[in-house]
Amino acid sequence: GRALSVAMYPIVPKDQTSQWEDFTVKNQQWVEKVVEFQTTFPDAFRSGVDHGHSDMDMDMDMDMDMDMHKGLGNVLTDPNELVHNVSEVVFHFDDNGMPTRDSDTDIMLPLWQHAPVHPGLPRTNYDAYTVERNQGALDKVIQDQAAVLGKFYELDESCYGHDFPPMSPELETETWSEIWTHVQSMHKGHNGGNSHHGHSMNHGNQELNHQHHQVSGLDGPGVNIFYPVFSDLYDQNRTVVAVLTLTTKWNSFLVHNLPPDPKGLIVTLNNECEQSFSFEVTGKEVIYMGPGDHHEAKYDSYKKCFPLTHARSVFTEVPMANEYCTYTASVYPSSQMREDFASNTPLMYTVAVAVIFFFTLFVFVFYDYLVQTRQKYLVETASRSNAIISSLFPKIVRDRLMEDGGQNANKSVTWKTEAVRDGAGNNKPAGPPIANFFANTTVMFG
Repeated sequence: GRALSVAMYPIVPKDQTSQWEDFTVKNQQWVEKVVEFQTTFPDAFRSGVDHGHSDMDMDMDMDMDMDMHKGLGNVLTDPNELVHNVSEVVFHFDDNGMPTRDSDTDIMLPLWQHAPVHPGLPRTNYDAYTVERNQGALDKVIQDQAAVLGKFYELDESCYGHDFPPMSPELETETWSEIWTHVQSMHKGHNGGNSHHGHSMNHGNQELNHQHHQVSGLDGPGVNIFYPVFSDLYDQNRTVVAVLTLTTKWNSFLVHNLPPDPKGLIVTLNNECEQSFSFEVTGKEVIYMGPGDHHEAKYDSYKKCFPLTHARSVFTEVPMANEYCTYTASVYPSSQMREDFASNTPLMYTVAVAVIFFFTLFVFVFYDYLVQTRQKYLVETASRSNAIISSLFPKIVRDRLMEDGGQNANKSVTWKTEAVRDGAGNNKPAGPPIANFFANTTVMFG
């Protein structure tokens, strides 16, 4: 699949928070480099420029890229629009949607270098460890030094693909210094305005999510791939010092791993964290059906399951934590798919084969009939010939005719019908006579 965003989250211990916050404020040059890259190579966010694909694959890539490019939201490509302002403290959003400084956690994973960069107020120093659904995966990465496929979440609840809530429109026009001054004054007031404003902020977030979903096309289930960044590549005692996070859409996995011709193929993905969601794959289009299992129960017997696991990373040999929220893909047919295959074509082929078989059988029987008829005719003819010969010739002549017909059949015409001349010029039979030769004969007439 293709990533919507990539972000680096350094691991900051609680006792080093101040040093980290000071460092991020003084080192923002990387943002300018990212924006410069986005300006110089705007097509870098479209995988359709890749080579080595067939025309069909390119078409699929381009279709997918249009959707993915919309899902990236408004990518910043004008350096003049870059906001040089980051939060000077590590923060998270409270239940009311208000930015709140981190203070209760032993470690923090603040957002640092990331791409793409979007217009508006930067989210640098947002603590990803405060997102409850990601805590288990991040703990697994740090403790087991393994790559982890996290839980899925709805992308229309994210911030330009990053896994944290969008900022309220009321705060987007302010600087971080103004925001923190406003937050501090609200905490000091304790006059109930906080709750009211929090409700307004929550409503603003919902409206922003809706607009974000409608305008940018950023919807459907997303997933974070958490990858450990080590203090040393070869030291056996190395530790994880940061987490690299890639966010992608689940349908980007399905487009390139399923045949391009199914219509109505239902793919249900579920994990061991009791999450599930379904897609309908029709040709090159992957349609998100929503959370839960949406296949038709009457096709349960056709279910095919495929665990989505891998032992190690192909490139870095980093192990995959397959025991954490392991995903399983279940594939089902649907009524739409059945309609495409339930046609008269098999019946037509069956009838055609049957007709050919019976025609061949008829030809064989007819040929056998003709052979038997001919044999019968020859037997009857031979019987009549034998009867004629028996009535015309005596037995001794008949026997000689029959014997000679068997032994000298190829020569019978020659010695029976031709004669040779002897030395005196007299005719001489070419073979032995059929009848007996009697030198003297007495014929009596009565």
